[in-house]
Amino acid sequence: MGHELESVLREVTCGARKTCRGAVRLTAMGPLEFDRSDPLPDLYDPLILFYERGGEFLQGGAGFIDLTGISIKLKSLAAHLASMPFLSLRTTTLDAMDVEGRVSCYKATEGSLPGIIRRRLADTGESLDEVIRSKNSWQQTGGLELAERGASNVTYVQIGDIEAAGMIERIIEVSP
Repeated sequence: MGHELESVLREVTCGARKTCRGAVRLTAMGPLEFDRSDPLPDLYDPLILFYERGGEFLQGGAGFIDLTGISIKLKSLAAHLASMPFLSLRTTTLDAMDVEGRVSCYKATEGSLPGIIRRRLADTGESLDEVIRSKNSWQQTGGLELAERGASNVTYVQIGDIEAAGMIERIIEVSP
């Protein structure tokens, strides 16, 4: 298996080569015992999905991996295992998170209507705010901009990708 894997990996870029080699070797080690109640997820499905969707990433000198818009801090395996995993592999959720531009998500604070606003910042500097209405149907909104100017009784807080993905999935599940 080793020679066959190496010959296939010569055809792909260095970053993809490292991730594929790592997934194959880690899986070949068999079940790993960690101090966790839940087992580690299969390594292949998320990796294959990542590359099928364009799978592009850069590793900068600042200690982050940039997934072309989403930065992940390089940490030890133990630190990653202790953090909350991004569990969704649903196409609709990934499509909502994997859009053109740099994405940040916001939720309304207590006492407001529940919802999520996605702000997309294009390379040109142009900003577009959208709210999800139904199954991956996003509409432009000015709600976040109004709140930032203090012209609205609704306030928003920025949330991370994992919380945003969970909210998007809940909205999609109850959508007609």
